Amino acid sequence: MSEKVRIYQLAKDLGIESKDLITALVDMGVDAKTASSSIDAETADMVKQLLEDSQEETSKPAESAT
Repeated sequence: MSEKVRIYQLAKDLGIESKDLITALVDMGVDAKTASSSIDAETADMVKQLLEDSQEETSKPAESAT
C-alpha cells in the first residue's frame, strides 16, 4: 500500500496555504477537497517538484533590455 500525505502537512512543508495547494491539486486533476484529505506520496513529490521549478523561474533576475 502506498504512503499517504495529508494536504495540510504538505502545504506546511512547502510554506504555502492549504487552500492554494488544494487549488493547484484540483487544477492537476487530483481529487482534493479539504486540507485533511490525503494524497499519495508520488503525487506529493510531483507537486513539490512543480512548485520548486516554478519558484526557480520566478526568482531568476530579469535581464535588462539595454
